[in-house]
Amino acid sequence: MITITKRIEKIPIGHRLMQYSGGCANIHGHNIDIDISLSSNNELNDSGFVLDFGEIKKGIGKKIKKYFDHAFLANPFDRSTIEFLQREGYACFIMPIPVTNADTFKQLVGYCNPTAENIANLIFNWTLDDIVAMDDPHVHDHVSVKEVKIYESTTALATVDKVNHMYASRDQMIIDLLDDLLETDKLKIMGAFKHAGRFFSGQ
Repeated sequence: MITITKRIEKIPIGHRLMQYSGGCANIHGHNIDIDISLSSNNELNDSGFVLDFGEIKKGIGKKIKKYFDHAFLANPFDRSTIEFLQREGYACFIMPIPVTNADTFKQLVGYCNPTAENIANLIFNWTLDDIVAMDDPHVHDHVSVKEVKIYESTTALATVDKVNHMYASRDQMIIDLLDDLLETDKLKIMGAFKHAGRFFSGQ
């Protein structure tokens, strides 16, 4: 196996964490570094690449810059923060709701927090989408996304790989979970799906 890694450096983001009692429950920021690793089954293209680093920069790199650079990454259930940011005209990216095995509302909220783990999972899925969309037989036949790493600092990082990532979808709901929630929580989920649609519609 041959692996290449493209690093996207110093992307300034803001966020805060719900259901958390420490300092990160407050609004704060990081300059994150992102490592995107692709692998090939020992096959290189006609130029001797797994994939040109420039293609990664033009694809997923451009998307990261568009949505994350100097933006606040918000949990879709953090309604008051989202409403304030949108009202004041600040850049706000709403994290998508992933397809998970969550069996409580609290767990679902946690999976939507803009943690390094959840950001890595999102970028992994974005990179998968870019690979699928490429009009390149070599890429389709031989290249896969190996892992994504998010560095919040030089000493703190999260890694998501092709075995352990979660897909994101605004359309698949956990029906059994919805049936067990109070009506107010159902409305929160429906409102979150509506706002999270910005991500899936590419706006």
